[in-house]
Amino acid sequence: MKEVRIAIAGLGNRGWSLMRKAVMPIEGVRVVGLCDIYEDRIQRAREYVVENQGDEPVCNTDWKAMLTEARPEMALVSTGWEAHIEIALWCMEQGIVPVVEVGGAYSAEECSALVDTHERTGTRIML
Repeated sequence: MKEVRIAIAGLGNRGWSLMRKAVMPIEGVRVVGLCDIYEDRIQRAREYVVENQGDEPVCNTDWKAMLTEARPEMALVSTGWEAHIEIALWCMEQGIVPVVEVGGAYSAEECSALVDTHERTGTRIML
């Protein structure tokens, strides 16, 4: 089975829970990056990943820097809703599949941007 490299942007209650209960239990999934605006959340998640996975993920308070360095195949986006579309679009442009924990779009234009970016880049998105 091929290993899937995933990074997580947003480690509040939802991101923390998804990482522990939905992402890490899947065989063949490796957490390679962690990001949040709060250092204590990053540290807690980093310690959990190291303890349960054995290796050190890339950690940063800047999602773009973390994703650029970690180079995941997928990115779980569980930040504040206002950032979901920006991060998802950027990921799709980089060939990273965004996994957005809620829709997060505030307008029809943002929904169209997701569809247009998928059609242009061929990068999938999961909402």
